[in-house]
This record gives sequence, C-alpha cells and structure tokens, in this order.
Amino acid sequence: MTLASVTATAPAASPTSAITLGKIAGQRVRPGYGETVRLGQLVPVSGTVTHPPAHARIQLQGRTTAAWHALLTVAFHRENFTLHWRVRAREYQLRAVLLSGRHQIARSARASLLVGSPIVRCHPAPAPASLPAGDGWIEGGVYIQGGPAPGLDQCSSESSTLTATSVSGYAVANQNLAGGDGYALVLPAGTYKLQDGECTGEATVIAGSRTVADTDCDFP
Repeated sequence: MTLASVTATAPAASPTSAITLGKIAGQRVRPGYGETVRLGQLVPVSGTVTHPPAHARIQLQGRTTAAWHALLTVAFHRENFTLHWRVRAREYQLRAVLLSGRHQIARSARASLLVGSPIVRCHPAPAPASLPAGDGWIEGGVYIQGGPAPGLDQCSSESSTLTATSVSGYAVANQNLAGGDGYALVLPAGTYKLQDGECTGEATVIAGSRTVADTDCDFP
C-alpha cells in the first residue's frame, strides 16, 4: 500500500506595523528633552510609518493630566507624514497612533513638551509706499526671548532705537521704536547687522523686495 504525503505550508506572517515621531516644531525628538511650543502656535509634527495597513489613519494624541485624548486624526498615503497641530492647551506629552478602523495597531514613543505663553507679536510697521532703485526693506520687531523654561517670546514693551550696520561696520540707518511697535527699514541691497541695545539680528536685503528679520533679546 502506498501512503500519500501531504505538506501544509503556513501563510507568511504579515509584517508588524510601527509608527515613530521624528520632529516637533522642526526639532528632532530627543528622549528626556521637552521641545518648547506656544499656545496658539501651529506646530508641524512629523514622523514615519512602517508597514501601514490599507486605509490606515494617524491620530495625534496629547495629555495634560493622566488620560490621553485625540488632538487630530488624518488619513495618509506615504510612509513619511507631517501633521499640523494648533496648540490649544498645556499638553505635556505627545504620541502618534496608527489606526485601522477603530483599532489602534501601533503607537509611537511618548515625546515631552514644554508649552509656553502665546507669542506676543509687535504691531507691524507700514510698508514703504515706494522704493528707490536698488533698495529693499527689512520688516520685523524687537523680541524678548528666554527666561526660565518655557520662557517668553514677546515684543519689547519699551521704546528703543534700532540700528542697521553694514558688513563694513558703518551705521546705515536708525529707527526709533515705541514699545510694542515693529520696524520697516528701507536700505540698499546688501547684508546688515541689526542692533537694539543688547538685542541683535541679521538680514540680507534684496532690491525691490521685503525681508522679514527680527531682532532678538536673548536672556538666560
């Protein structure tokens, strides 16, 4: 009698899905370090997904106390993703979750945050009505930044004088500023150092164009 031999082949296991947070507000996620963001800020949050299932979605989650809650949920079509999150509460941790239907199939590691007060913008100065040939203008404000974490980022409330100095060291323009006001400096094309007391900045002017450049007062 001849016995037939039957061999059963198990189906190949599906690859395991995974999701990783890479950057928050343009800065690489670092274990043990909290990235600083501000209330009202629109923050890019980027990362990668490996082996996503069909029709998957990504949910950005945060927590202010013990429980995680959804901040936004989006569909995606590639392995790399960027979410745009409007900061509305003082979250202290973020994570990204990969969803298939109603099921969570992968979660990223937790990323720490420091959420600071909203940025206080300077009142913009009016743009010049006309420009001499070869000139452009610098638009910006003097901002106080730093202090104990998460620190401040706000327009200076004190009156001051901004000076633009050429690369050769000559003071080319000055503008007196009232507290809370920004500046608009008309200058020939070139690169300039901006200074207001201890506050500094740098800008390159292009003929016929606006250059946005702030002058920052950095405090420890």
